[in-house]
Amino acid sequence: MERRFALGQAVAQKALARAATDGSATKWTGTIPTGPGFWVGKNPLEPLQGTWKPWLMTRGDQFRPGPPPAFGSPEFQEELALLKRINSRPTPSQRAIAINTAAKSFDRLWEPSYALVHRERLSVPREVRLLAPFAALQFDAYIAAHDAKYTYWSLRPNMADTTIVPLIPVPNHPAYVSNAAIISSAVAELVAYMFPQDAAHWRYLGEEAGLSRVYAGIHYPSDERAANQMGKSLAALAIQRDRLNGQ
Repeated sequence: MERRFALGQAVAQKALARAATDGSATKWTGTIPTGPGFWVGKNPLEPLQGTWKPWLMTRGDQFRPGPPPAFGSPEFQEELALLKRINSRPTPSQRAIAINTAAKSFDRLWEPSYALVHRERLSVPREVRLLAPFAALQFDAYIAAHDAKYTYWSLRPNMADTTIVPLIPVPNHPAYVSNAAIISSAVAELVAYMFPQDAAHWRYLGEEAGLSRVYAGIHYPSDERAANQMGKSLAALAIQRDRLNGQ
């Protein structure tokens, strides 16, 4: 027991030392851009998160996508019209997915991951092999998403059309890209690699998370599409590292 406690303390000290130099304590002194198509608000949430030190990526902008559909363009208007149609008459299923996914947040991913550990009776090393990159992917996904968010400062759907009433609280940061979609797609691909028999279920969870934000009226379809691709690229880094470790 004493040796385990000492090991835990040693790991904690390394984590604290890394956290002291990861950039997360830096204060933002920038300004919010103004004009058509830009996010509108005050005190944006974590505008510097895209600059934090990642675990798997080499830098926060490694998978930065191209820009979202230009404000007012035909593609933008088509996406906005789709959101308005869904928002005005969501099906019971769409409403339930939007609200339930938001309520559970990322427990909807962690709970089934713990269930996998229990079902497969994973040893401690195998459990760490799954959960450590799982956590690293979630952290890096936030970094990659916020790099995009504060590069483009894309306005939320309800800012473009005030008749759109979100079904869930709107996070205080720009739209493009979706945090839910990038995180869920990343961990889904990791689990699909480690447990191929569960690939379809986890990929469904990943897709549903992105769609839930569209159903809720807080994200455009392009936010979800770009984030899904970014998440898959992130997962590839975790899978490559796992293979290099001889797993």
